[in-house]
Amino acid sequence: MTQASTPPCRILECIARDTAVLLEAPDLQAFAQRVLASLGAAMGGDCSGLACELRDGRLLVEQLDALVQQQQRRLARLHRSAYEDPQLQLPNRTRFVEQVDAAVRTGTRDHTLALLDVDDFSATNDVMGHPFGDRLLDAIARRLEADLPEGVLLARVGADIYGVFGPSTSIHPQVLLQGLQPTLIVDGMEHRLSLSCGYVRGHSLVSKTGAELVTDATMALQRAKREHRGQAVQYRAAMGAETRERARMVSDLRVAVDKDQLFLAYQPQIDLHTGALTGLEALLRWRREDGRVVAPGEFIPVAEHSGLIVALGQWVLQQACSTMRVLMDTPGAPGRMAVNVSVAQLRDPAFIHIVRTAIARAGIEGRRLELEITESVALLPTELLDSTLHALRGDGISVAIDDFGTGYSSLSSLERMPLDRIKIDRSFVRELDRPGGARIAELVAQLGHRMGLQIVAEGIEDERTLQLLRAMGCHEGQGFHIAAPMAYEELVGWMQARQGLPPSTRRA
Repeated sequence: MTQASTPPCRILECIARDTAVLLEAPDLQAFAQRVLASLGAAMGGDCSGLACELRDGRLLVEQLDALVQQQQRRLARLHRSAYEDPQLQLPNRTRFVEQVDAAVRTGTRDHTLALLDVDDFSATNDVMGHPFGDRLLDAIARRLEADLPEGVLLARVGADIYGVFGPSTSIHPQVLLQGLQPTLIVDGMEHRLSLSCGYVRGHSLVSKTGAELVTDATMALQRAKREHRGQAVQYRAAMGAETRERARMVSDLRVAVDKDQLFLAYQPQIDLHTGALTGLEALLRWRREDGRVVAPGEFIPVAEHSGLIVALGQWVLQQACSTMRVLMDTPGAPGRMAVNVSVAQLRDPAFIHIVRTAIARAGIEGRRLELEITESVALLPTELLDSTLHALRGDGISVAIDDFGTGYSSLSSLERMPLDRIKIDRSFVRELDRPGGARIAELVAQLGHRMGLQIVAEGIEDERTLQLLRAMGCHEGQGFHIAAPMAYEELVGWMQARQGLPPSTRRA
């Protein structure tokens, strides 16, 4: 009977153990004979049958060759899993960083590293489903591959972030974004894209590693997402200090939450014709332990960017609804409580449940709550925005658009939104005293009337401004001329004081 072939792994073990002796063999046949002797010693048996098969050593070579090929295939698979994104068949973040690192070590200076992020991709996933999201990412990758010239590295460096690296003459970030603005066809459906970009180029590559350059580009990308969505922002050295300051602010904000340093202030909204109190706007405030008040413009953007705004927004909703319930038993109580809502909150799949829970726990009707959204919500997928707002309005909750004319929306997107009120931003109200400064405020008021919306003006600082806005047809207003934002106790006192005043004097 022919002896079964010895597994290559056993041969390899013997070679590894007796390397020094085996390498002294003068030729292949002698090498084979020494391997047989080593095998015999290891296996405690006669290897003469195998010796007959080996003859001039060809069997051993074939076995070793098969083993080497097997290992090479295994290494190739490991290499792919370590350096390639399996979904998009693109280099992954690790490979991208290594390639950039290798290039800058050779003294490359005339290159650009850009990161492109799909705006509101998570919302698209939630509405359309993850399979659709995967196909959308693949369509974007193929579009980028088609647009980028030879010699430019394209990689997937994050869930919905693409990395691009190559000669600056070949990479123009704003052009890349424009190439992706036309609608993509995915599953036979048109999908309009918005991407933001952060990039590093030229002298910024000096004395940096690949990982450091990706970090720099990420800072620029975050700035683009926060302040210039849909555009490209170049990295500046000052961004590092700003990022560290924001990180410190996030840490301090978490401490503020734990130590109850946050509270709500309420600014009255009145009917500009009768002076009656119609509503309140709940405004989040932060007073540190040393008594210093942190301006909302400092910490609200940080909360939005870090994601803390979702938890903070839930707390604001609960507090505002509870306050509204208490005020309903007070003479001269307002009809509604307005709460500002961010894009991040609307994107949260649990948002509708959070709002309904806050109303139910406070024991108020939906009509007692108004949600104020900004124009930036126009960047959310239409399906998500429409379904969310329609569901909430079905509960009797009203919706107002805040800061109209200062953001991203178009008239067509405004017409699609289910709204009840439109607010004239304080920046337009401040222009009323200037020659021709009333034009924008008048246009917003006229637009609101044509759409059948109530018009609320912000930032009323004096009686003349109030009179001008009333003449424009504004229904309601708020501002320091009427009342500053107040803590709850001060608000109650203000409401009580108003009860003894005739209607004609309640505006100031």
